[in-house]
Amino acid sequence: MKDEISNEQEDSNKVKLSDINAFWIQRELSKNGIDDTQLLAYEKNILDILEEPDLRKCENDLVKLLNYEKFDFVKKMLLNRFEIFYLTKIGQAQNEDEKMQIINKMNETVEGSEILKRISSLNEGIKTNFELKSNQEKQPQDM
Repeated sequence: MKDEISNEQEDSNKVKLSDINAFWIQRELSKNGIDDTQLLAYEKNILDILEEPDLRKCENDLVKLLNYEKFDFVKKMLLNRFEIFYLTKIGQAQNEDEKMQIINKMNETVEGSEILKRISSLNEGIKTNFELKSNQEKQPQDM
């Protein structure tokens, strides 16, 4: 029973890759009551913290930054920390060279490589669905 509750909570905190972009952290901070004038400063601090390899230190630093009242948000970020970190960084990249540097850095880590594989399969799924839909539209209708 306890495992079922834990799995349900984990599922509700899982963020879809397609939902994470350059502004995901700012939107979530805003939903969690952070003043709009402080969003960029919080976002920078969060990205610095999420890059921390030690999970316990990452958790402690996020709780210090956001306080215990926002612990559900902290849990969501910890569960999705690599996705949030890398996809936000890619979204904020100013040019293709900067994006490639981030992707190369991702390829150097197990977590980053896994995210790239998931993105690739997600993109293939979208492409396949689009192609199937296009092919269905091209077929003559039975009368």
